[in-house]
Amino acid sequence: MIHRSLINSESRCADRPAIVTTGGDTVSYSKVLELVRILAAQLLNAGIEPQARVGVWLAKDLLSALAPFACSFINAVYVPIHHGLKASQAAHIARDCALSVLITNPERAAGLAEADR
Repeated sequence: MIHRSLINSESRCADRPAIVTTGGDTVSYSKVLELVRILAAQLLNAGIEPQARVGVWLAKDLLSALAPFACSFINAVYVPIHHGLKASQAAHIARDCALSVLITNPERAAGLAEADR
């Protein structure tokens, strides 16, 4: 499980940079682990169960980097949807994969609603 590699890295180099954002900010391993645990808890609170499929349709950002680790924490299946796809294509993947939840932003969610009409 990939979350174990994050835990191991955090135990060895907690304050070292784990992620550098597009804005040039750095996020330490300890902060990444904290954020991953928060996202995993949010998924559990939303009713996501082990082996449930969690889709992620976001531009490359911090949340998209955290999602695979959060899915691993709760034993969910991470389903990446390329950020460059059109809403109709993302909707097709979501249906085809029988996603339990899709992590996206409001603009993309609105596009999905339009694509389903």
